[in-house]
Amino acid sequence: MRTLALIVLIACGSSGNKLPAETWGSEDYLKAGVPASDHVWSIDEHETAVSALRTLSAGHRERLPRLGGPRSGAVFARVIERVDITDVLPDPRTSFLFHMRRFEAANTISKLYILDALATTPPEYRALIHLILLEAVDLDRIATPFIDSFGPDDPKREARLSGLRQMEQGYGEMLHGSVLTLADRRLPEPERIAFAKQVAPAMKALLGRLEPDTQTKINAQVEALSPNVRSALRP
Repeated sequence: MRTLALIVLIACGSSGNKLPAETWGSEDYLKAGVPASDHVWSIDEHETAVSALRTLSAGHRERLPRLGGPRSGAVFARVIERVDITDVLPDPRTSFLFHMRRFEAANTISKLYILDALATTPPEYRALIHLILLEAVDLDRIATPFIDSFGPDDPKREARLSGLRQMEQGYGEMLHGSVLTLADRRLPEPERIAFAKQVAPAMKALLGRLEPDTQTKINAQVEALSPNVRSALRP
């Protein structure tokens, strides 16, 4: 089982992540290999899109799709779209693999929006973190059924359990980074409140899965947030 990539958001420093004006529309992306944005993407299409976007945006950040962008917003909406697979992929192994692939694809494209780890995060990056956190919640929810599906005599059981512990460590990194972003007062408070509401479900679902020291650290950072942001994170 592949290890989840760790995502660390650092909320201090310069403002070097600002995106240039968008230049591409849906047809431009289609010609460059991004699937059409007129339908929900399959997991294969989602991965194809991420690969194409990584290639076409190399040295050309103006080509990255934008959240709500008049030209590229439809493409970005597909990038961050949630896909309900509860009914179509009930098998825990298939479901786990699906969410793992979605997680890794979103993680890959999120990095395209960050040049400076010390800069404020653009809204597209925060939208992708929202998707990644939701996928993490799904992965955590089906992790035990996934392990149990191999049976108690599974020769790789200990390795799989070790992988799950690494995943939980990754959840801690994600939540920690998200709280640091919420503490970044260079972001307008309404944006921090909106992001806090997006992080809240993952905080509720995943925080208790972490090591006690990590929980204590994150809880202390949450208490240091501005009251309105803290209230949105812990309604």
